Amino acid sequence: MFIKTYFSNPETRKLDQIIEKLKAGDLVVFPTDSVFSFACLLSSQKSIDTLYTLKKVKPKDAQFSILCRDISQVSAYTKPIENHVFKLMKKVLPGPFTFILPASNLAPKAFKINKKKQIGIRIVDAPLVTYLLEHFSQPLVCTSVSIESQEQIETFYAAHKHLIGAFVDVHETLQLEPSTIINCLESLPVVQRLGKGKIDL
Repeated sequence: MFIKTYFSNPETRKLDQIIEKLKAGDLVVFPTDSVFSFACLLSSQKSIDTLYTLKKVKPKDAQFSILCRDISQVSAYTKPIENHVFKLMKKVLPGPFTFILPASNLAPKAFKINKKKQIGIRIVDAPLVTYLLEHFSQPLVCTSVSIESQEQIETFYAAHKHLIGAFVDVHETLQLEPSTIINCLESLPVVQRLGKGKIDL
């Protein structure tokens, strides 16, 4: 299924179709505030396995993140967040940032392979993603799609549509740039990758 809507003001009837695909355990693709992303429900192991195939990685090497509605949802999947990290997250989120945090015991199996004790967290500034997350009690697993410009979308979709339940494109021209990664595993946050999100630590 290929759907085209508006990034800033998406038509809910179209997003409801995406919700049904996610509920069915399918993998979907949509734009975030940084790049296009694969996404599926945290509970959909079938789609997570498909992500390993699409990203050409072994489970132990996967670097997936989770999309959360807000920081309160984040806290269920991380160890207690240090006060200075919490203030930083409140300052820049929602936005094009990925926070790497110590994972809690509730973090899903996909994030515990080889005794990983960390989890990537995203709270994005994208109305269509926010709408989707409001309809689920759990976050979405996400990882970036190798699309560098919207001109590549048709080619990508044609090659992968047999593995994707739905692909969401938008009418607007997007500035596609990876998120800034902030590693919060040690005492002080460190910029692990400088991307679209601008920040002074």
